[in-house]
Amino acid sequence: MARAANAFTQGISGKVGGVVFRQQADGSPAVIAAAPKPQDRKPRRREAENQQRFKEAVAFGNLVKRDRELRPRYAARQTAKLRSPYHVALADARNPPRVEDYAAPLLPLAPGQTIRVRATDDFEVMRVRVQLEAPDGTLLEEGEAVASDAATPAGWWHYAVRGAVGAGSGLVATAVDRPGNATTLRWVLG
Repeated sequence: MARAANAFTQGISGKVGGVVFRQQADGSPAVIAAAPKPQDRKPRRREAENQQRFKEAVAFGNLVKRDRELRPRYAARQTAKLRSPYHVALADARNPPRVEDYAAPLLPLAPGQTIRVRATDDFEVMRVRVQLEAPDGTLLEEGEAVASDAATPAGWWHYAVRGAVGAGSGLVATAVDRPGNATTLRWVLG
């Protein structure tokens, strides 16, 4: 690999024969290197999974570029690093939401009491699904949580319990963001 700072290599980028020319974004000299050899091996399982996730992220980024409603929302989040709605959407698709915490009144919970779940994302959490399980793992109830209003801190979702819930019960919260990434976290209430 060599660096060249002369009139011949200024502005050149690409492959010529077996040589690759790469321009640096910071304006430093061009890098000249031998072209990489194609790999004959199949990707490992984790590499294949990562490639598949990246393909899905690219598809979501292209969808946002074409969508008249989504494009302005993603354009509003552009930064120096994420310079277009496509890049913001690509980053959103690569970063799943986070389920961080929960808050509940003292147990046992009576019908109508609220469990709060904190779910955040780099762009937007679309929905949070809550499941309550008996201590033996059987499903007691499930449903969609409602996003917090302006009076409560951002990121909290509220779920109104429909039946009695005792100590040792499981709380399973699943957050889903706009690209469809889902994250699930389980707690034992007690």
